[in-house]
Amino acid sequence: MNAVIHNPGQGIYPATTDYVHAIEVRKPNRLVYVSGTMGLDAGGVAGETLEEQLGLVWSNIRAILASADMTVSNIIRVTSYLRDSAYADQNQDARVAALEGRVVPTNDDRGADPESRLAGRDRDRRRGLTILRPSRVRGSSPRRHAAVPSGSGVG
Repeated sequence: MNAVIHNPGQGIYPATTDYVHAIEVRKPNRLVYVSGTMGLDAGGVAGETLEEQLGLVWSNIRAILASADMTVSNIIRVTSYLRDSAYADQNQDARVAALEGRVVPTNDDRGADPESRLAGRDRDRRRGLTILRPSRVRGSSPRRHAAVPSGSGVG
């Protein structure tokens, strides 16, 4: 994957160490769109703590990517849905660790107005689940095309 980070030096606020304004992917040969995952183990049981849920989220993402012969190094964008804005720092730390310090465009939805949320996402939030979705995943094998199945109950 040939990726170029774009953080303009003028006309916009500076990017932080865990964030980039944009990433350009040149000549991608395959795409995998991951619909999302929650902090559930293989048996469908939620982690007891935020830290456990975040660990499970990234474990689930790694398993999904592995099914397409990819790794977290193929992720080019991450969107997080947080039940509470107090989770933002732990979420950021988990993302940075999971991506091994590599920064990608990211945003999180920090407990925004429920009227603007889809019913399934609201249900998961009420259950106290942290949802994270790599919005775009790109790979480099020209002959392989992979589709990742939808996550259970993720809006």
